[in-house]
Amino acid sequence: MLRVNSLVGFGAIRPAAAGAAAVAFLGHYEDTGSSPYSTSFDFGTGVSNSTIVIAFTGHQTSSSVTASPTVGGNAMSLGVAAGGANEGSEIWYYDDAAGAIGGSETVAWTWASKVASGFHAWRLTGVATGGPGQTGTDTSGNPSSISISSVDVIVGACSVRHNSNPTFSWTGLTEDADAVVESGLYAHTSASAVAASATVTVGPSSSGVRDPITAVAGWVAA
Repeated sequence: MLRVNSLVGFGAIRPAAAGAAAVAFLGHYEDTGSSPYSTSFDFGTGVSNSTIVIAFTGHQTSSSVTASPTVGGNAMSLGVAAGGANEGSEIWYYDDAAGAIGGSETVAWTWASKVASGFHAWRLTGVATGGPGQTGTDTSGNPSSISISSVDVIVGACSVRHNSNPTFSWTGLTEDADAVVESGLYAHTSASAVAASATVTVGPSSSGVRDPITAVAGWVAA
């Protein structure tokens, strides 16, 4: 069974200055079915020389995405992956030079042994191609804590196993969304910012939560 949650800050653009790097949160998606996954997702208006970033999360295994996910039929590249005993958080990207990713596009991905999954999506503009300039992960802290510097735009995602349907609190980045994917089992959250550096922390609002699995990636301006 799938569910698309309401969006927090949908389409909100966080710019630095005119012509500089910016990030727009596009929304999030949840699916409680089994892998592989495929869904139609609205990316808004295509923008040339932009980068599509999707943070995939999954539940019930320490394994990762088994093959390159696709957006609009285009293979994505891995930016950073964080895996734990129960959840995973991975940030993938696609450099959209032609601005072809727009409107309703199919997002497809596969997690080995995952029984539920979801994602958070952004469009970056004014950033260099070829992937993030710096990344970080935390799979053992509660809250997670990751320091990142010498970049211009930062995105982050966190997944957690729980029994209390938590919300999340971020510092260093502005929260874009959080959602319970499976009640009493699995939740995920995302955040982003235009920033040169940040000490990023994220943690759940309640007890009964295993260590968050968090991945953060920063892009430099073009």
